[in-house]
Parts: sequence; structure tokens; C-alpha cells
Amino acid sequence: MIKILIEYIINVDDIEIEMIELLIEHANENNFISKLNEKKYGDYLLRNAIKKNNIEMVNLLIKFANEDKIELNSNKKNKFGDTPLIVACKKRNKELLKCLLKYKKIDINEKMKYGINALMIACYFKEKDIVDLIIERNDVDLKIDDNKNNSPLHIACYLNNIEIVRSLVDVIKKNKKNLSNVMNRYSDTPLCIAEKYKNEEMINCLYSNEDRDELETDDTDSDSSLCMINENYCSNSEIISNKNKERSICLIKVEKDYGTGSFIKIPIPSSKNPMRGIITNNHVINENKLKSGESFEIYKSSEYNKPIQIKINDKNFVFTSELIDVTFIELSDETINEFNPFFLNINNMDVRKDESIEILQFPKKELSTAHGNIEKIHSFNLYHNISTYFGSSGSPLLNRNYEVVGVHKSSIKDKNVNVAVKYSEIEFAIRTLYDNKDVYGIKKARESAKLLSEHEMDILNEYGLKLKLSSDDINELKEDINQLNISENEKIIKLNELKIVQKSLFYCTFSKNLLFYRTNYVWYVTYLSKEDHNFISKFNLDNIKCLNWYPLISNSKELDNSIDSKIKGREFILITWLKLTELMYL
Repeated sequence: MIKILIEYIINVDDIEIEMIELLIEHANENNFISKLNEKKYGDYLLRNAIKKNNIEMVNLLIKFANEDKIELNSNKKNKFGDTPLIVACKKRNKELLKCLLKYKKIDINEKMKYGINALMIACYFKEKDIVDLIIERNDVDLKIDDNKNNSPLHIACYLNNIEIVRSLVDVIKKNKKNLSNVMNRYSDTPLCIAEKYKNEEMINCLYSNEDRDELETDDTDSDSSLCMINENYCSNSEIISNKNKERSICLIKVEKDYGTGSFIKIPIPSSKNPMRGIITNNHVINENKLKSGESFEIYKSSEYNKPIQIKINDKNFVFTSELIDVTFIELSDETINEFNPFFLNINNMDVRKDESIEILQFPKKELSTAHGNIEKIHSFNLYHNISTYFGSSGSPLLNRNYEVVGVHKSSIKDKNVNVAVKYSEIEFAIRTLYDNKDVYGIKKARESAKLLSEHEMDILNEYGLKLKLSSDDINELKEDINQLNISENEKIIKLNELKIVQKSLFYCTFSKNLLFYRTNYVWYVTYLSKEDHNFISKFNLDNIKCLNWYPLISNSKELDNSIDSKIKGREFILITWLKLTELMYL
């Protein structure tokens, strides 16, 4: 009976508040709350009320919790590492925030995965009203800092927001503190940041807090270990038979062009319940061919005269990305039974430099295998020396255990090397969109980044991001494409790619070496070296793919090692803000 009541409350949107009151009044008698909080029953009442933005329910639950009639897991983090308070701040939901702040046991200083707390998030999003609500609490820690020793005051100063600076300084002064001269790891104090902006109003505000100098530094190293958990993957180390090799790969025909596809099992949502599908390149099957009702043909190596048509529907999960150049299509049970493929396992460890690898491919529409090594690894790209040819696009790179470690993309002729994307980047992208499909819908994964509204572009411009390609750049690139000695279909593909790049590539107005790219699942950043500037004269997609891009995710060692050491405080604030926006502008 208790289980039925709990599931009813969680699943019904318009349940009467009076019913909840009655149940909670008798909670101690029937063990209702302890049952409610068991994981097997899903989201507990508070999280469910927040999810549905049921302010009345949140108020009621907090009222009873403050009276010690029930216990609330108000500081428990969800699967994305966010507490209810963090969720409210990220959504900029002031009414919800007011409710949560009434709860005596809520930890307003709790940090999320980016090493920042609710107050810092409010500063990042320039939400003065939310800042004011949080700093009204006596237990707020205004000296709290992130992994780079940025306090909320640092963040507000970097974003040149005098209103929030005033609010913070007022409370700091009331507490008889001074944070104007606290130094972060970029050797910036709030005061020196204001001086760089030449913001006299902000400088005067910070100087008014100068009566007690406290020059503070913190040399404590932050924990920046990469937190990418791959769920209980069990490797199958048995070498597969030649027959299964043939069953694991197919020739793909789209219009008049050909490519290679392989059948793989991706441990999403879990290793016990993986997605089974076909993987290839985005330039083999792009987003225009992934709309519901579109189709393409696949062929077995031994049955070129018996094509099987794969029709795209709205039910199965489909992912594509032009930047990493990958398309994954979950197959229906009907197609699996018809084709009877052998699904390759994936390797849960990244391949290493000099590691021996093998490729299964269809160069010139003939099944073949070739061996080679990984020569170098940069960002999500694997550079290898395996012999490939036209038709090899989308071929799987396999380790000695015949586990997929990457997907071949193309060749760089002038460097005499081939390029593949590493598998871990593919799984990261697919998992991100799969986990967010209930919020953004299943179609988001099969489309490039959305076209931003004028208001959204204004916000990005305000933070220092502007589109890289001008109308003159676009016209010049179009002319280059039309002059290429390629088929009309290939020209159409490249012109479509140019449209995507036009809306996705951004530069930083205050840092000439930083470039940003919007995909449908994450922002990427790259730091242009002198060699990059010399290598890239025009920003077409082929050139862009070769840059060393790093996803803006929490606790990334690659990002820290490759980007953080080259940037200053203001750039760090921009990058952290983009991390916080998650899929908002994607």
C-alpha cells in the first residue's frame, strides 16, 4: 500500500496538497518517509516537486521538515552532481530558491562538480536578485573560492557587474571583512580587475572596503582528476572468428556515395542494457539523412546484390556530430533479426601511442583488413598509419582483442597520416544527450547545434563571444567549394557543413588565441598556437576538425593541461560560465 501511494504521489501532477499533509502528519506511524526515500521508488518528493516546479509542494515539505516531522535529503546530489539549490540557481528560478532557502538544514555553501556553489552560479549568470536572496542567510560564506581561488567577488568583477559587486561588498563590510585585495591563482585581486576595466564606480566601491587589508593566497592544489565513470564494463578478450568479422561490418550506400559502417554495443544506459547500432562518419550519413522517414542501404560483404534498407524513425536513438565526425544509429530488433550482425564490444580504456591496431574497411567497395599503429593522440583525434582508401570512412579501429577504440575519419595528405576519433569521446557525447533526452527531446541528438535567437546571441556577445565567420568569409568559402573538382553531391554536403560552421564557430573578443565551437552536446575550446595560425588560412570544417579541441567539462585533466596554463582569469571565468550553461546554448 505504501509503495502504491508513493508512486502515485510522484507520478500524478495535480495531486491535492491536503492529501500530502495528511500523509506526512502520519509519517511516523506508517514509516512513509523512510519508504519514500528508498532509491527504488525514484525521485523523492522534494526532488520531484522541484522537477515539476511545484512551489506549493516545496513550501509544504520544507514547512514540515523545519518542524522535524519529516527528513528531507535537501543536500543530496542528482546524477549530474547538482543539489536542489544548485538546480534552482542554474534555472534562475527565484520562487523555488526562496522556498529552499527557508529550510534550516540546507547547505548553501555546498559545491557542485565545477568546484563552485549556488552564490557563485548566481554571480556567473549575473542574477543580482538571486545573489541578494542567498547573502541574506547568516551562514553564507563570502570567502568561499573555486579551484582557482576565485571568490564570488572575483567573479562579479571579472564580469564587470557593479550591481552584484555592491551587494557583495555591503555584506562583506557588515561582517567587518575585506576581500578587495584577496588574490586568486592568476594573481588578480577584485580591485586590480576593476582597475583593468577602468571602472571607476567599481574601484570606488572596492576601495570603500579597504579599511582592513587582507592579502590572502591559497596554494592548496585542487583535485582536477577526470571523473568519467564507465559503468561496470566487462571486456570480451576472445578474438572473434573471420565469419563474425564479416558480420560486424557493412558497406553503406547513401545516394551515389559509399562508406563503411560497423555494428557496436554501447553501454548506455548500462552495460547490462546496451544500445546496439551502426556507427560511421557524419560525412557518410549527415543530419539531413537522419530525419524521420529518410533511409539508406547497407550491404553484407558476401551479399552485394542484397541491400537492406535502414529507415530512420522517431523511436530509436540517433546521434550525429560534424565536429568529431561520427553518426550512430540504434537499430530496431526487426533490422537486427534481418541482418543478423555481430556486435563489436568497445574498449573502456583509451588507446595509447604506438599501440598496435587493426582496421576493417571497404576501400573500393571491397572488404579488407589492414594493420598499423597509433602515431600520436591529440584531443579527440587518433593519428594512425594504417593504409586506407576511398570508402574506408567510418571504419572501426580495433585493438588486439578486437574491441573498438576509434572510428576512422580521413587522411591528411600533406602530413601523410590518417585520422580517427577516439571511442571515449563518442561515448561521452552519446551519453550526454541520452541522459538529457527527457529534457531536450530525442531529436536533439540527431541535429547540429540549434540556430540561436537574437537574444541568445546578445548574451553570448555580452560575455565576450562572437561568431568567427563574417559574411565575406562565408562567400569566399562558398566560392572555394564550388571550384573543387568533386561531385555535385559532395559540394552540397560541404555547403551544408559550411552552414553549420557559420552558426557554431566563435572567437573570444578579449583573447585572440581562443576559439570555441558549439556542438549539440558540449562547447569545445581550442587555443590557437602559432603553428595553428600558419596551418589554417580558412576556417572550413576540414581544417577545424584538425585543431586540438577540448570539451568544456568538469575536472578535465586534458583541459587543465592544454588550456588552463595558457589563459588568464577573465578567460577562465568565460570558460566556467560556458560549462555552467551546459546544453542551454547548444
